[in-house]
Amino acid sequence: MTIVRHKDRFRHDVSDIEWLTVAGHEGWIVLTRDKNIRLREIERNALVSAKVAAFVFTGGNASAIEMTETIVAALPRMEKFLAKTRPPFICRITASGQVELLLRSDG
Repeated sequence: MTIVRHKDRFRHDVSDIEWLTVAGHEGWIVLTRDKNIRLREIERNALVSAKVAAFVFTGGNASAIEMTETIVAALPRMEKFLAKTRPPFICRITASGQVELLLRSDG
C-alpha cells in the first residue's frame, strides 16, 4: 500500500478541485478531516466528477495518535465498503471506528 500525504504532493494553497481531480485520476482513496467537503458544492462536484472514494474522519478533537488508531481499527470496514461500492462516495469514520455512508453518486 502506498500512502501519499497531501503536503508531500501538493502546494499548501492548491485548490480542492485540483487535488481531488488528481486523486480521482490516480485512483487514490482520500482520507480527510474536512467534515464539510460534502457540503461545499465546488468540492463535492469535484469529488463526484473525479470519481473519488473519500473517507472523512469525524472524531472531533482527537489527537494524531487517536485518529490513527481509529482509522486502523476501521480499515476492515473501509475495505469491505470499497469492495462493494464503486466511487464516487464519501463515508465518515466515527471516533468509534464505524464507517457510515454520507454521499453516494452514480455520477
